[in-house]
Amino acid sequence: MKINFDALYNRMNEDSKSANSNSGNKLPYPVVYPHADGKLTFKILYNCKNEIVQRIIKRHENGKEKIACLETYGLDCPACKAIKEMTDLLGKDAGIWRKFPTKERGFCFAILKDIPDTYYDANSKDAPKVGDIVILMYPKSVYTDIANVIADAGKTEGSDVFTGIMAKNMGFLITLDRKRGTNNIPKYEVKLSLREKKCIDTGDDAADDAKFDEILSNLPALNDIILPVSPTEEIHNGAKALADTVRQFYANGAVVQPNGANINIEKDNNMISGNIVATTGSVSKTVKQPDCYGNHDGSSKCDSCPFETECFNAS
Repeated sequence: MKINFDALYNRMNEDSKSANSNSGNKLPYPVVYPHADGKLTFKILYNCKNEIVQRIIKRHENGKEKIACLETYGLDCPACKAIKEMTDLLGKDAGIWRKFPTKERGFCFAILKDIPDTYYDANSKDAPKVGDIVILMYPKSVYTDIANVIADAGKTEGSDVFTGIMAKNMGFLITLDRKRGTNNIPKYEVKLSLREKKCIDTGDDAADDAKFDEILSNLPALNDIILPVSPTEEIHNGAKALADTVRQFYANGAVVQPNGANINIEKDNNMISGNIVATTGSVSKTVKQPDCYGNHDGSSKCDSCPFETECFNAS
């Protein structure tokens, strides 16, 4: 399989530098997110059709609905503008960023190699298991760390480590370890894990390597997953409708859903609270603002903090 590794190495370096300096379609594979503590180990997969390894997108949330942020495409976003306008008008204590949060997520194709028992019910038939191909999604900080791992490996151009991480049937895996930090806030560590065994290892090297190459060749275009690579009319309309939702919600309680339907709802009095309620398992507890609140510095601790968006605006 011919791969332009010079172009890929340059792209990963750009991803690393860029990150450090600052909807209803059926998916081809299950989505796995590091929602529980523990170590998740995976083989990241090179996407031949787009010549990339991972993508990053930005979406707004309105209840359970996720709406593409036009900043994903380098465009001004009317939803972002409306949220800022209402925050400037009503003040940060109104909790608008908490009511309509915005999240950046990276994702890639991967083969699961180890998965914590805490992730899924062991008796579930639908839960992803070791050996499955999945869409692995993660916070922006993890996207940055993965870019760094690959870029660092590429310092020795053409090395087996660089190509072996995502484009060869070698035991170069990535481990994502989620732990608990200050105020019980999740923190993530990304490390390169070197194993003697190949990713696919039945004892027949030629057949195993051919199977891995076949997997890479058959992966769909990563740029077509979750959000298209270019904004559609539907995406533009969704962002505009969310902007109307935000303005009308705080003006008179009338909400315009992104599908165009108008409904009347009662305002959520909890949104003006200084704390938020976080649920871990079956236990709910109040999470207080950390001592660093108001000093957003773009580090990994900011990405995983539940107050990240409003802290950004308070800084």
